[in-house]
Amino acid sequence: MQAEIRRSIISGEAAAPASVPMAHRALIISTLTPGQSVVSNLPSLPGVASTIAACRAFGADIVQSEGVADVFGPEELVAPQAVDFGDCNSTLKLLLPLSASFGTEVKISGSPRLSKKGLSPFFGFLDAAKAETIYSGSLPASVKGPFSAEEQVYPGQLSSQFLSGILLCAPLLGQVASIGLEGSVPGWQHVKNTISLMKEYGIEFYSDKDDFISLPGGQAYSPPDEIKVPASPYLSSFLLLTGALSGKATMTGSCDWQSYEGIFQSFGAGVSIHKHEISVSAGSLSALEIDAPEIGIFLPHALVLASVANGKTKIGNLHSLPRRHLSRAQRLSHELGKMGAKIEREGDSFSITGGKLAGAKIEPGKDPVVAMACAAAAVCASGPTIINDSEIVSDAYPNFFRDLVSLGAIVR
Repeated sequence: MQAEIRRSIISGEAAAPASVPMAHRALIISTLTPGQSVVSNLPSLPGVASTIAACRAFGADIVQSEGVADVFGPEELVAPQAVDFGDCNSTLKLLLPLSASFGTEVKISGSPRLSKKGLSPFFGFLDAAKAETIYSGSLPASVKGPFSAEEQVYPGQLSSQFLSGILLCAPLLGQVASIGLEGSVPGWQHVKNTISLMKEYGIEFYSDKDDFISLPGGQAYSPPDEIKVPASPYLSSFLLLTGALSGKATMTGSCDWQSYEGIFQSFGAGVSIHKHEISVSAGSLSALEIDAPEIGIFLPHALVLASVANGKTKIGNLHSLPRRHLSRAQRLSHELGKMGAKIEREGDSFSITGGKLAGAKIEPGKDPVVAMACAAAAVCASGPTIINDSEIVSDAYPNFFRDLVSLGAIVR
C-alpha cells in the first residue's frame, strides 16, 4: 500500500491511541494475578495478540470482546513446556524473565523474523543471574531457572522492555530484588509506567529510582478494579510533530503529557498543556546542540525538526545509543535526505543544516516510526510525498493516517 501526503495546514484534534507497551504489561500482570482482571481499551494489534497467546501458555484464560479482555490468572503459575512468541520482540523481552523464573526447562521459539534477532545479551544476563540457558544465536532456545534478582547490575542498553520483564516477575521470586542500573535506560518512562501499574496491583517497592530499584520478594498481585489501557503520548507525538511544522495539532487523552513538551519547546515550537490535552503549534524553529542519549526516543522528532530549523543542529554522543535506535536514526536520515534534508554523519554526531523539504518516495522498511516521522515531515514539504508500504504503521498505530486527516492533512 501507498499513502500520498501533500503540504497541508494542520488545524484540528484527535484522540490519543491506546498505549501498546502498557497493553502488553497489563495483560502480563493480569496473568500473574490469581482470579479475574478486566483490561479495557485494548488495541487490536498483532503484537498484542502474540502477548495474549503467550499469556495463555502460562495458564491464563483470556476472553476478548470489542477491546475488553477478561483475564483469569491461574491460582498457581506452572512452567509451560514451551512458549511461542510469534513475531513480537516486545512480548519475548517482557516474558523471557518469567520463563526463566521456574525450576524446569522452558523452550523458547518464535517466527523466522524473531528468531534472527540478536538476543545474546538477554540470555547472557540470565546466565549471570544464575539461570541455565541454551542459546546458539537464534531461536529456538531454552531457559531454566529460577534466576536471581538479588544484587544485580543491569546495563541500561539492554532495553526498558527486558528490565520491565524482570520487575514484573520479581515479586514472585523468593528473595528481595535489588537492581542497580548501569547507565541510562532508553525508554525509562516505560519502566516507570511498569512500576506504576505494579503498584496498582498491590506491589510494594523499597526503591524505584532511575539508578536503583528494590522490592520485597514473596509478594502476590491482587486484581484492582478495571484496568484501562492508558493513552499513548509517544504515538501521539508524531501527530503533534505535524503541528510544530505547519499549523497547530491537538491530542486529547488522559496521560502524562508533561514529558513530551520538551522536544518541541527546545526547537521553538509552541506547546500548551491542559488537564487531558496537549497542543503543539508552529513557531520559529531554531537549531541547537543535543546529546543523543538525553533525547532518547525523541531522536526521530529531533531529526525532522532540525531538518527545517534555522541554522545547524548537532546531535552528539551517538555511540551511547542502543544499536536499534541508531539504526533507526540512520534509516530516517537517509529517507529525509530524499526530501532534501541536509544530514551528515560526522564522527560520533549528526550535523543537520535546516532548510526546505520537498516531496519524495519514502521506503520505511519495516519501521513504523520511520513511516510516521516522514509522514509528519511531508506536511511542510513542497510536492507530494509517497510513503511506500504504509501499512507497516498499522503494526503500531492502526488509525494513524485517519487521525492525520482529522488534523487537516491531505492524505490519499
